[in-house]
Amino acid sequence: MKAIAATLNGIESIAAEEIKELTKAKAKKIAEGRLLLETKSLKPLEKARTIKTLYSYLKHFSFKTEEEIYEQAKKIKFPIKKSFAARCHREGNHDFKSKNVEQKIGEIIFEKGYKVDLEKPKTTVYIEIIQDTCIIGILYKKDMQKREYKVRLNPASINACLAAAMIRLAEAKKGHIIADPFCKDGVIAIEASLMGVKQVYGFDESMNSVKNARINAQLAKASISFGKAEIDWLDTKFEKETVDRIITNPPFPARHRSVQEIEKTTKELISQARYVLKKDGMLVTVTQDSSLIEKYAKENNMGLAKELEVTVGNTVYKLQAFKP
Repeated sequence: MKAIAATLNGIESIAAEEIKELTKAKAKKIAEGRLLLETKSLKPLEKARTIKTLYSYLKHFSFKTEEEIYEQAKKIKFPIKKSFAARCHREGNHDFKSKNVEQKIGEIIFEKGYKVDLEKPKTTVYIEIIQDTCIIGILYKKDMQKREYKVRLNPASINACLAAAMIRLAEAKKGHIIADPFCKDGVIAIEASLMGVKQVYGFDESMNSVKNARINAQLAKASISFGKAEIDWLDTKFEKETVDRIITNPPFPARHRSVQEIEKTTKELISQARYVLKKDGMLVTVTQDSSLIEKYAKENNMGLAKELEVTVGNTVYKLQAFKP
């Protein structure tokens, strides 16, 4: 069957690698954050950690007007089982709303003789409108980026799909030693552990964050060593050139953190990374403003090896990998 895997805008190549590992299928990008693939079953993709939504594929096309969407929908033979509901996800600026699309396509399908059930439909017709591209299919699974273990949240936490993408970008391996010196609610460390890394360490200056990370890790059944530590203590936790990967979401300027404080913290992060990372190690960071990371990485002779620009909602992140 043909299917669509929806991921974050910017990590399509990483999601495609994961899809290939799970199904041997080659996934092709057909719109921002949308990959088209062909596989015998979607069940193996339930294990994917970089995918948000899965649905079987019926049709995709470019459009200029709202009416074109409905004209194309009329041509589709919908495989409805018993009852249905139409659901629309829309990204971009349009002169119509998602509800309009749901209602109109719902009417088109209803006129074909199918029963509507908006509460508990047996079949969910899923319409995605990404800028000027419309994709229509049958929903298999959504909200896959949500993790049941995330019960204790941090305001600066990142999307779990983004955390998983960081682990994959870092080329983390089972035998690696991985550290996150700004662990917050533990999502990066937990994703690393659940993806098979055996030695994962998480630190944070806030004991409350450490407690929350431990609770989340316990719910995830992830074996991680968490502890309270300032960034300038990292070299007391690890000997020189003993860490394979540092993967982290460093703090950014906020009401309780001045630009000067963030600059000092960033400088210390790079210095500590340079000391504890192995010669073939890697520092992977996700930031909304990468200027300080780049500045101090250059000063410490750490080269930029990989870079992705990733969009989560209305926020654009820089995902970067540096090597000594």
